[in-house]
Amino acid sequence: MSKTIVAVALTREHMQRLPTLVRDHDVQLTILSSDEIVLTDRTVKSETEQKKIRYRTPTNYISHIDPGEYYSSSAQCALHATQEVLTAVESALSLVYKDVSLLDLINTSIWGGQVGPVFRQIYLFEQILSVEHPDEVWICARPDWGYIVREPVFGFYGDWLDYRAMENEIMARVAHAQGVKVRYLRPSLDDWRRYVFTRWGRPWGIRAYKQFRLFNLKLGTRFRRPESSTQGNHPSVLAFTRSPVHSIRLRPVLEQLSRQGWDSLVVKDYSPMVRQLGRGDSSIPEINFGNWRGWHLYRHGRLAKHFRQWLSKHQADLPQVVYRNIDISDMLVSILWRLADLCVEACARMDDCERMLDACKPNIVLLANDHDLACKAMTSMCAQKEIPTLTVQHGLLANSPLRDIPVTADRYAAMGQMAADLLVRFGTPLHKIAITGVPGLDAGRSIKHPSTIPEGDKRVTLITQPHPMCLRYILPRFLQAARDFPEEQFIIRPSPRESMSTYRNSIPNVRIAAEESLGQVLDRSKLVIGLDSTAVLEAMQREIPAIVVQLLFENENPLAPAATVVRLDTDWTSVVQECLQNQEMRRAMIDRQNEYLNYLVVQDGKAVERIVSIIQEMAGL
Repeated sequence: MSKTIVAVALTREHMQRLPTLVRDHDVQLTILSSDEIVLTDRTVKSETEQKKIRYRTPTNYISHIDPGEYYSSSAQCALHATQEVLTAVESALSLVYKDVSLLDLINTSIWGGQVGPVFRQIYLFEQILSVEHPDEVWICARPDWGYIVREPVFGFYGDWLDYRAMENEIMARVAHAQGVKVRYLRPSLDDWRRYVFTRWGRPWGIRAYKQFRLFNLKLGTRFRRPESSTQGNHPSVLAFTRSPVHSIRLRPVLEQLSRQGWDSLVVKDYSPMVRQLGRGDSSIPEINFGNWRGWHLYRHGRLAKHFRQWLSKHQADLPQVVYRNIDISDMLVSILWRLADLCVEACARMDDCERMLDACKPNIVLLANDHDLACKAMTSMCAQKEIPTLTVQHGLLANSPLRDIPVTADRYAAMGQMAADLLVRFGTPLHKIAITGVPGLDAGRSIKHPSTIPEGDKRVTLITQPHPMCLRYILPRFLQAARDFPEEQFIIRPSPRESMSTYRNSIPNVRIAAEESLGQVLDRSKLVIGLDSTAVLEAMQREIPAIVVQLLFENENPLAPAATVVRLDTDWTSVVQECLQNQEMRRAMIDRQNEYLNYLVVQDGKAVERIVSIIQEMAGL
């Protein structure tokens, strides 16, 4: 009787290595990878190997997954477990800096970005193993995932690598709980060589130092307020932006304030490597705040050392966390070791924000959001200096169970009624919320104009986002649809945060529109495919039929009630064909989009006036 094996692989090297291990043995091998790009490069040559080897991704198990259990229930359990552990830490340690609780700044990063995925992966791997019923689980590792030990964890036989990679460690624990043996496959020599080259071959230190000196020069000369100027005569506004799109959204507001005599400064909290969008001749001064933020982390190293010393002595006293009969207490402890680094980063962030506020002395600060560490640090320092803060909604809000954190800014300018309803549900007081609309998205009715481009020259457009699921799952399906319709033209519109080298294409009817503006791309589009970005919202405002992708087991897409929804296990070819050829369906899609837009976004073209009025009111002018 043949042996059944499930192997977890994440690189092309793993894909090439695993078939060679079973070539001379009577086994049935299932190679599981979360990256479909890796699977597209698989090469199984002989007919015998094709019978012995199967390739799977999590999308092959969608029918066995309960989305409510995978996402909502696991998220609530993660939230409860994190709060319990952080409460125990806070009661023993006083993690306070500049009169601000550091745990309040980093709690979202802990349970949303690190603890939540652990709980979701446990449920997912349980379902995968219940479907496959393997005799063994093989886990491939990479050198950058950990350190070398003499024996594998859990006492299983196999190789000697204990990598401490969360995803694969969870798979091992689930298999152990179900009585399945686990093998750890050590990296090859080529893996080690590649790791050493990529880990140590880049001179990041010199580049960071140059960016730090450049920031000091600009901050100390060009943007420092003269001693003779006063806030009463020259009110100022500081826009703390997190992406080029957010800068574009706020630009009309800042220009309107400049015409009224305000001084404006845009602080770009993202890498200068990100592609710029919109006009380059704006009179609003800009400065980058992203590349130098980790330069002086050494100042707070004593705090991290103290926290790690306490954790090494008292980690056994922390609450035990068990989820689906799997003890993950030590995993949360390893996440708490990361908490020390986050506390240091939070302290550095507050220092950076304080220095920026002292240099610019703004009357008000505009934010993109106030949920992540950077913006929470900014709102905390503004509160200490009694500087009012206004969050102008950036992006779409989803009904996420991990977003039940009230708004920490003084006011929130919401895009529409849907965002206001969600914020109230998350615990934000109603008096903090103002439904203003968002510049650039508030004039949806007025941008509709008859296109001069013939319908036959228009294309199917994919609007990407810097989301790992987009490259792993959405792009391969879009390219397959392009192959199925060689007579149609397809466009990929990358996000400014993505590298152009990511989208290498060899299909004749697919073009990458990296240099064109979003408006130019939408003018030539007859069908748009995307996730939950505001770019898809702009396409809906132009009465372009939109298809939104429901990500793998994720919560509901905020655009789903208006657009046509496809899941990762849906036949995309048939959906695209029907949207292109069925005119009645296209008209119904447009009507449904127009009806939902009234609830989603304010479209009277007066968002700038409303936001400017709120800014003047908050600044006391």
